[in-house]
Amino acid sequence: MTLDITLVQACGPSQVQEWRLQVPAGTTLGQALQLAFGPAGALRSTTPADTADAWLQAAAAGEVGVWGRVEPASTPLHDGDRIERYRALRVDPKTARRERYRKRAKPQAR
Repeated sequence: MTLDITLVQACGPSQVQEWRLQVPAGTTLGQALQLAFGPAGALRSTTPADTADAWLQAAAAGEVGVWGRVEPASTPLHDGDRIERYRALRVDPKTARRERYRKRAKPQAR
């Protein structure tokens, strides 16, 4: 039996890369990333080397998760799971929202 999983990463605002992968039942999060991006990984030849290395480094740093939750590499996967690679925020979301509001705000006539 195999599990169908999806690997997703946000490259930038409104830019998402997504890959689909089949792994054996009982595979953990860490094993799935090795199967995808390790030296003999299924996606290693179709992705840039820096992308594959970034996934492995993110896993080692605890910056990957399943369905929006950071999980350890020992987490068992289930059919249909979505593995996500997280990146650090460059701007505080509240600050960005305030700046967007200021740019859109029209001067009020008195």
